[in-house]
Amino acid sequence: MICKKQYKDKGQPWTISKSFDTSAVVSEIISTTDRPLEGNENILLKVNNETRQDCSISKLIYNPVEVVRYLSSMITLEKGDLIFTGTPSGVSRVVPGDNIYAELSCLIHLHAKVVSEKK
Repeated sequence: MICKKQYKDKGQPWTISKSFDTSAVVSEIISTTDRPLEGNENILLKVNNETRQDCSISKLIYNPVEVVRYLSSMITLEKGDLIFTGTPSGVSRVVPGDNIYAELSCLIHLHAKVVSEKK
């Protein structure tokens, strides 16, 4: 079995190299048929009320259509699947007790508190 660092070192997609059991907190899903992306939405991330990331998705290296096309050539994507990509600059460590706030252009808001890892 290959560990996630080995996937990353091999240049595999972030979805493969960063995903693991209990790795993601997910908000309510908004269908693109209800609100299609325009390509200029903004990603905002705050940790303990300090802005860590604030960037337009237009600055992504690959547009979302290219990402889906590439991943679907490697794995089967089904309705409801989530794709995790890299993020804007500002990535940093979080520790138990940190409060996280994330937003995508006022469409999606996520509040989470980092808790200790299960033993």
